[in-house]
Amino acid sequence: MGFLGIGTGEVLVIVVIVLMIFGPGKLPETARTLGRVVREFRKYSSALTRDFREEFEKQVKETPDRREKSIKKSEEALSEPKATLTKEEEERR
Repeated sequence: MGFLGIGTGEVLVIVVIVLMIFGPGKLPETARTLGRVVREFRKYSSALTRDFREEFEKQVKETPDRREKSIKKSEEALSEPKATLTKEEEERR
């Protein structure tokens, strides 16, 4: 496997096609432009990956706090006496 998961033969075929389309004079400029595009793509890709990783780690750190708050809230709700009667209790009265 070579560049981007394609073999050497495929790369040579692509280079020959590019040479036929753009000619030898434009090849360096085209390669330079392609290099810039790949570099920018990698830069944005790594920035996006970093942002996702930071947000994920932030969420993981906050999860125990949320869980504890949720448990406390549930315990408080369960410990409070209910003021409302069920339909059966109302019918008995």
